[in-house]
Amino acid sequence: MSDDQGEDDIYIHTDLETAIIQGDKERYDSLIEDADVQHRSDNGSNLLHKAAFSGETEIASDLIERGVDIDAQDDEGSTPLHRALNVENYELAKLLVESDADLNIEDVHGNQPLWRAVFKANYELTKLLLEHGADPTHENNVGESPLSIAQDADAEKFIQLLDPDSQ
Repeated sequence: MSDDQGEDDIYIHTDLETAIIQGDKERYDSLIEDADVQHRSDNGSNLLHKAAFSGETEIASDLIERGVDIDAQDDEGSTPLHRALNVENYELAKLLVESDADLNIEDVHGNQPLWRAVFKANYELTKLLLEHGADPTHENNVGESPLSIAQDADAEKFIQLLDPDSQ
């Protein structure tokens, strides 16, 4: 057993972050008026990251209206849109895209949001991002693009969506 009394590596969420993560809208509403909506966690995520990862579309919408940075990047370079795609939440991703989230932001691996949608094999999210101008040929740090992922997987439906001229 260590005598070390230093801080551990576990991040303690604020009450507001906990309300968002738990989807406790009533608690969220009671805390948001006095909160610093630009608050960033130890990992660089903001309140919108928490709502996106937790699938809280209504809370995310309110945070966007309050001016929370929609394109903020956490320590992994992920934006709230990247996080919504990780959990494959179409409604939340649509909200972020229609609120002008930047589709070209790369995470630390060079992956833009479209890469995550294709990697997750989520056709509807892939289609949503393409309809809003995402680049299917953008290569990440190891030279993979959304199109190349689909081609490597022999995913014809995705290939046709990503490269309509391939037929």
